[in-house]
Amino acid sequence: MIRNGRLYCVRIFKVFALFACIAFCAAKPTSASEVLWKGVTECNGMWVEISFVYDSLTSSITKFKAIHRCINGEREVVWSPAVRIKVKKNGSFHYESKYLYFVKGTIFPDNKASGELSRSFRNTDCSDGSSYSFCTSWTASPVTIFTTAASQDTGKIFAPTLPAPVTTTTKSPKSGEWTAFAPNLGEFVFTVDSSGTAINKITFRFSNLVCGPVLGMSGGVEIKTSTPWPITDGHFTISSSMRPFNKITISGKFDETGTHTTGIWKAEAEDVICSDRWESR
Repeated sequence: MIRNGRLYCVRIFKVFALFACIAFCAAKPTSASEVLWKGVTECNGMWVEISFVYDSLTSSITKFKAIHRCINGEREVVWSPAVRIKVKKNGSFHYESKYLYFVKGTIFPDNKASGELSRSFRNTDCSDGSSYSFCTSWTASPVTIFTTAASQDTGKIFAPTLPAPVTTTTKSPKSGEWTAFAPNLGEFVFTVDSSGTAINKITFRFSNLVCGPVLGMSGGVEIKTSTPWPITDGHFTISSSMRPFNKITISGKFDETGTHTTGIWKAEAEDVICSDRWESR
């Protein structure tokens, strides 16, 4: 009887402990309240947009992103390290990648933040006859408060509603080689097949390309594919992985006459994404 009584008490204690744990866990927040910070700074032909998420409970920053752009919109370099940056008690923080990109700054009690960014390794050609250096100072302030459990993709909180695309009739592009001038990359030549419905080869001619860890890349690289890149309603995307890049992408659109094309080139190298416009000659 005593043994059974002890066993009964043990069971009662376990049940009590379980309910106590449930009550404690229910009272404890299941996800941290975080704040999205943003800011834009202009400097002599360039501007930089800063965004990051600050978690006051863990005193850390995540989803940091610095977007450098020419004011005329011709050039874009994105640095987005996938790291958690620790914020000290005085509000200061500092992070430097192995490729010498860095950010440092301070979050102040009056809901303002400011700091410095690494300089560009060379000036940026903004296709206006001049070249400029990246902005090295930045400011930011809180934009909105959100809970991680309530939003699966915080990057889409302020996503605008885009108008429905306008359908236009586009002639098939002429077959053969097309040469494109790409500021800050060099140029490239791609080949449209005889049917005008696909691209089966592209040759890059890099000219002192600088993007993240890639410093001053020059020379030619030819890429052929057994599965041609399709041209659909005048649109096409060429994407390939090649060293030293994670990926390089050429997206473009032929005009209604099929005799001219423009688009965007994008190179991804480590945690840096560089892009600019291009145009066929």
